[in-house]
Amino acid sequence: MRALGKDNTLLYLVRHGISEDLHPDQMDRDRKLTLKGIEKMKLGAEGMKRILDPPQVILTSPYNRTVSTCEIIRGVFHDSEAISSDLLKPGEGSGGITSFLSSMKASRVLLVGHEPGLSRLITFLTTGTESPYNEMKKGALAVLSFSSSIHQGLGTLQCLISPKILRLLAK
Repeated sequence: MRALGKDNTLLYLVRHGISEDLHPDQMDRDRKLTLKGIEKMKLGAEGMKRILDPPQVILTSPYNRTVSTCEIIRGVFHDSEAISSDLLKPGEGSGGITSFLSSMKASRVLLVGHEPGLSRLITFLTTGTESPYNEMKKGALAVLSFSSSIHQGLGTLQCLISPKILRLLAK
């Protein structure tokens, strides 16, 4: 967030937009954003643009709905590099993505992922445990700050913004 200064490492976490229900003949990874999900995510991304310093890197789960969400966000943050990572797939623990993030040189990183993984990651990065204490709605944004690089238990939750508020910020 712009007011947090240049010396902090910022981690933005976004849950994917509203997606279609899983059909019996469909793999979970193939689920797409609904038209309503796309529309709401576009507005939410515009709201993010108004309050966030642009991420240098966007990491996304390889699942269709998160890649689509990433593309929408990248549409407002044009210079952000996008990287797909299996470390953000559903069911992955927090340790792997935390190790990867701590090795990065970027000071502003945005993750696009799934629940409950994002909530567990927030808890892991702020308290050192993986017991989630919040739940992110689809399209919501969380911002964590670190005084240096990203490490377990050293993050501060700066805000958790609902998708509705993000959409209002876009107007």
